Amino acid sequence: MSLVPRLLLPVLLLASLCGAMPAMAEEAGLDWRPVQARDSKLRITLADLAEHARYFRAQTPNYSANLFIARVPTTEYRGDRVSAIYVELQPGFYFPDRYDVDDVLAAKVLRDAGLRETDRFAVVAGGGRYDIVTFSIHGDILCAAFARTWGSFGGDQVGSGSRRLYGYGCEERGKPLGRDRIKEALESLEVAD
Repeated sequence: MSLVPRLLLPVLLLASLCGAMPAMAEEAGLDWRPVQARDSKLRITLADLAEHARYFRAQTPNYSANLFIARVPTTEYRGDRVSAIYVELQPGFYFPDRYDVDDVLAAKVLRDAGLRETDRFAVVAGGGRYDIVTFSIHGDILCAAFARTWGSFGGDQVGSGSRRLYGYGCEERGKPLGRDRIKEALESLEVAD
């Protein structure tokens, strides 16, 4: 069984978080292409975000993984309002381990914005369990990082799955971000799996 290097995923996350996908994608050896929502396997359907969403697609050089990014950019602060990545591995490939939501929090753009963690919990949404960490940036912008891995594990049952969805989302400045809103936002991440 082949493994997808874990190092590639944080680079991809940083590319989307920093809003500088072309430069970062080149460094990661990926060719990110903008696509229409209908051509992405990851879509945002939440009414207040869907019309502002931007979509991108890439494939690893060895064709082992298809990657889809959904972003909702903002000019209110550095980073995105929503940044989500869906990774779909080809048959015979699987992730060697679970993706830890802490990896999302390690993004430089979030650290530079004064990330302050507030809570950790799990949410069941969209047919799966997400690990969640809530945090604030710039003092009064409330956000949640999320991660979920699922799918086939390979013949030897080693690894954590062949599909992964992770990223973060932030509420508008000064608005509360409770568990119901987080669940609603996760339910709005439509994955064509």
